Amino acid sequence: MSNEIIPELPDLLFDENSIPNSQQFADSYYSKSGGYEETYAVFLKACGLPDAWQGNDNFVIAELGFGTGLNFLCTWEMWNATRPETGTLHYVSFEQFPMQVEDSTKALEKWPLLAKLSKQLLNKWPKRLNGHQRIWFAEDRICLTLVIGDAAETLGQQDFKADAWYLDGFSPKNNPELWSEEVLKEVHRLSKPVVKIATYSVAKIVRDNLSAVGLDYKKCEGFGHKRERLEAWIEGEADAAHPKKPKSALIIGGGIAGCACAFALSRRDIDCTIIDNDENGAIKASNNLAGLIMPRLDRLNTNEAKFFRAAYLDALCVLGELEENCFKQTGVIEHPRSERDKEKFNQFKTNAPLPPEMLGFANDNLHHFDGGIVYPAKILATMGSKAIKIHAHIAKIETDDAGKSRALAHDGNVIATADICIIANGQGIGAFIDAQEYAVEGRAGVVSFAKANWPDNQVPIGGKSYCLPFDDGVLFGATFVPQKLEAPAKIELDSHDRNLELLREFSPNMAAEIESENVTGRASMRVVTKDRLPIAGAVPGKDGLYMLGALGSRGFSTASICAEVIASMACADPMPLERDLLALISPMRFDKHRAQSPQVESL
Repeated sequence: MSNEIIPELPDLLFDENSIPNSQQFADSYYSKSGGYEETYAVFLKACGLPDAWQGNDNFVIAELGFGTGLNFLCTWEMWNATRPETGTLHYVSFEQFPMQVEDSTKALEKWPLLAKLSKQLLNKWPKRLNGHQRIWFAEDRICLTLVIGDAAETLGQQDFKADAWYLDGFSPKNNPELWSEEVLKEVHRLSKPVVKIATYSVAKIVRDNLSAVGLDYKKCEGFGHKRERLEAWIEGEADAAHPKKPKSALIIGGGIAGCACAFALSRRDIDCTIIDNDENGAIKASNNLAGLIMPRLDRLNTNEAKFFRAAYLDALCVLGELEENCFKQTGVIEHPRSERDKEKFNQFKTNAPLPPEMLGFANDNLHHFDGGIVYPAKILATMGSKAIKIHAHIAKIETDDAGKSRALAHDGNVIATADICIIANGQGIGAFIDAQEYAVEGRAGVVSFAKANWPDNQVPIGGKSYCLPFDDGVLFGATFVPQKLEAPAKIELDSHDRNLELLREFSPNMAAEIESENVTGRASMRVVTKDRLPIAGAVPGKDGLYMLGALGSRGFSTASICAEVIASMACADPMPLERDLLALISPMRFDKHRAQSPQVESL
């Protein structure tokens, strides 16, 4: 098992009062005088809460040391009691040794007042994987972003600006790296000019390093057995030019890309209008009867591997929020596509890219325990349920004198107007951008369906092809044939035969039940880039214009994280991915003269 991907567990010992103690750092996770009271006194009060978040559309709290989640829960409790009418709270926490859910459950049982919130957090407890994991509690307009890994390394990949910081690492004596000048320099960089920083520690190393990076501080009355604590700040003025989040969004395209954008924006109380010229889903690639969601796992831990792993985790989290009929978590058996795949799968047995609760092995195959069947029509209806839907053909998108985006019909009439616009119309993306400039290509895909008996104990299968139960039959495929984007996707004469041939390779018994003349199906166009990565971000040189596309054959695995990227950019929120991964999917990656950090541009 590689710590590069799967972090170490904390070495815990619970004392007689059920307080967790770290054996690695010889320190307790919170004060023996009362963790709940300590959080309110040392962090919330010291950061000026709840007054500081009044009147803010976006308030950002960052934390070093997530631990049991107690600080987050206390902040959430206060937020619910005092939150501004339209505000969103972003809570970004850095943790190198994430607890198992069982240990956090045991630790949090001490505070029955937090039981309702604790249950919600524990039900969405993060997976044991390094990287970003974003968890929304949309009803309360609070977003938790956990950055798992060594903060000394991960802080440098961030570009948010915090209103407040909780410095809650273990004792500086035993964990000096988290209080180093380098780490506190990043804290300073990631802070707004009027930031408030709180910590329980008054150690000399902390005071010296705060001063060294340009942070002012004062000693204040401590909590419990600690006589003193620190409050720190920057001597600066509020940035009056800080962007406000948009109130409305125009989304071109009603497939998974467009609906995922509407879903991400609706979490932020942004009114969305989806304009779609494919009312009945005749050509949508995301309108198949059903599909599979499973991770793309690479041999090496490249940035591409990190992106697809993060996308899969985010998709699972989002799908878990939707209605039950949108996603069925059946598990998926992945068959190797080649000898090279067999070698890779064998390597995973000793160097797993996912924790054992997510990934198992079945003979020469992988078993994705969290994967399953998605039902596109139900997902699109649910994710886009809060958006206004207009069925129309758009001739042009332009910006008016007020800086708003508007969609025009062929007769010049305005169809709709909004603060921002997102191009997410799949095959039709070439109507609004130069497809060659973004290296976009088409792939026609045919999915086949036939009546057949699906064994009760058989798990859906993926790999070179896939098959899954649907209705009273089997859905299988799909082809992936190069085709011009502007051409209509159609079922070639041999498409079903090719799908059947692939089905025979990994499920011969199922294939034997199917007669080719009884096979039906549908064709659609998938859009891909030459580097096989999605495009998600701001369109270069076009203020207020974004694009989400080229999701290929993994639209239901990647759309939610890409949509969250765009929503975060538009609202100047903390990003759900690290800077290097944002660059992978940025529209600017195709123009080497303009390529830069997407988040830096958004601020």
